[in-house]
This record gives sequence, structure tokens and C-alpha cells, in this order.
Amino acid sequence: MNFARITQTVMRPGASDLACVGLLIIGSIVGPTLEPSHRDLWTLAPLVIAAPILCAGVLQCLSSQIATLVAGVIHALLFLLYSLGLLLSAFLFVTVLFAGTAVVLAPVCLLLALNSAFTLTRVLWQRKGPRGGSGKTA
Repeated sequence: MNFARITQTVMRPGASDLACVGLLIIGSIVGPTLEPSHRDLWTLAPLVIAAPILCAGVLQCLSSQIATLVAGVIHALLFLLYSLGLLLSAFLFVTVLFAGTAVVLAPVCLLLALNSAFTLTRVLWQRKGPRGGSGKTA
């Protein structure tokens, strides 16, 4: 596979969301085996996080502009949530007792916040067009 094909696949609407959902599903499978004492937490938490991302990814796969705007609103709220998660992990890292939680929480929040930022820029780019117009051609 060449670089252009990989870039074209990633730039498809909803592809990054579905990739993040796949990673979260893998995390919900691997997590309980790594820490069996908290099996319910490691099984359900990634799936709860993946649900709105999956909905936004499916909405982006539709060809409707309204569905794309709804996906953009979902990602704006998710970006806010994951940014607050990054702030929480920074505070937890300072606390010695919860530094391990911060090490686990920060990369997940960072990845999902970057995914939401990427999707928001794609939605805004698609809506405004490459030159700042309305995205419609005459």
C-alpha cells in the first residue's frame, strides 16, 4: 500500500472515528485480561466512550449535510469532554497516589481529542470549502 492510498482512506468521512471505535473495542477486550479485579470497568468504559464516536462516524458516512453537522456538534462536545479529561489527568499526575491513573487516562483522552479536532476541521472545511466560501460551486 502506498502513502497516497493510506491518506485517501483516512480522509474518507468517518474513517478516523471508526478506527478509534475499533481501538476502544480492542481495549475493552484486552483490559479485563490485564486487570481482572476491575473487569466491569474495563469492559464497559471503552464501550460507553465508543458509542457517541460510532454514532458520529455513521452520521458522517451518510451523504446528508445535516447529518454531517450533527456529527460536528457531537464532536464539539466530545472535544470539550476529552480536553477536560486531559486537564483531569494533568491534575492526577501531580497527585502521587493517582499518577498511574493519569498515565492510563492521558493518552486515550489525547487520541480522542485529536480525533475530534480532526473531524471538526473536516466538517468546517467541507462546509466552508477550501477558499472560505460556502462550499457550493456555481
